[in-house]
Amino acid sequence: MKRTRIFALIWMMAMTLVVNAGTVPFRLVGHIIVVECRLDDNDTRLNFVVDTAGRTFVDPETAKKLNLKTKGFGVKISKLKMGDMVVGNVFGLMGFDFSPWKKHGIHLSGMIGSDLLERFTVTFDYPARHIDFSNARELDPALPGLRQKFSSHPINNAPMVPLKIGDLPEIQAMIDTGQPMGLVLPLSMWKDVRPQGKVVRARGVLLKWPMTHSRENRLTRQHDVRVGPLPTETVPVFWAELPAALSVPLLGRDFLSRYRITLCYPAREILFQPLVDKVPDSSASTFGFFVYWDEESGHARLRGIWQGSPADVAGLEPEDKVLSIWGNPVNFADFPDMLNRLEDPEVREVEMEVERDGRRRTLHLERRPLFQPLDQATEA
Repeated sequence: MKRTRIFALIWMMAMTLVVNAGTVPFRLVGHIIVVECRLDDNDTRLNFVVDTAGRTFVDPETAKKLNLKTKGFGVKISKLKMGDMVVGNVFGLMGFDFSPWKKHGIHLSGMIGSDLLERFTVTFDYPARHIDFSNARELDPALPGLRQKFSSHPINNAPMVPLKIGDLPEIQAMIDTGQPMGLVLPLSMWKDVRPQGKVVRARGVLLKWPMTHSRENRLTRQHDVRVGPLPTETVPVFWAELPAALSVPLLGRDFLSRYRITLCYPAREILFQPLVDKVPDSSASTFGFFVYWDEESGHARLRGIWQGSPADVAGLEPEDKVLSIWGNPVNFADFPDMLNRLEDPEVREVEMEVERDGRRRTLHLERRPLFQPLDQATEA
């Protein structure tokens, strides 16, 4: 009896410290979902990225500054606070270098991955900019939308859903909130898919994954693509080398943000609730460049350029400095907002001042499609 009372007291004390449900606001920095966290009893507010295709990490320097309890290659966090919730007993690895993320104009101190998210049912609401965490062990059958059972990748616990491309056998694709492209296919699948029609190649590197060597990026348009229970669509496909252990199709922001996505990890089930005003951009409308923050020079630079795009036609080159956008000087503090505006499909024009070899010029670019609209008879 005494032991029972002791256990009950311990449980009650734990409940006063841990709130295992709630709403967590986030901000988008380009494609990155960033939440504000506090660890243990520290009041320092830290930026963590939420990445369903990652594991939970804490920056080693942050762990040292906050005097977090370490164990082997990781840290033990008794309380992780974000939004109006507190998550208890979190273990974060420390073997991840967050410095490359500064190219997005933000300092990150950690990552929340599927190994932590799998405790919950998690809803990503891109338009509302928040994530809902609940303790539901199964999806509410009354909720509208399309449902699909998912499996978990053995390395990073990421949700995997069925993907069908044309007449090819069904494969598994990873739900990846940590990358921008709607559908990424590894270059190793090129011969199997045999893309038809136009192939757009990149000058420079638009996206490169860790532990890869190839700097080649391609873009094609693929017909008859179906994800789980969703309708068949025609979508742009981004091609790149992916890490060998995770060389699978990836479904990123441009796809996920068209839905209110609920991942019920306990039941291994995903709910897609289509957003009325979101449709796939089958023509890949773009300015044609990726921009990044170069910490060494203290300037924004062009990272890569799609051939035949407005940026390419205007004569822009990878590593050109970007001095101003819409007449506003580009600096680190404002870089995330500028990045978001450039990636907003509703923004149709951009004026930018660039510099190469000491020579400056001002350009006016209009967003243009890389592929012809589907209602035209032939694909250029």
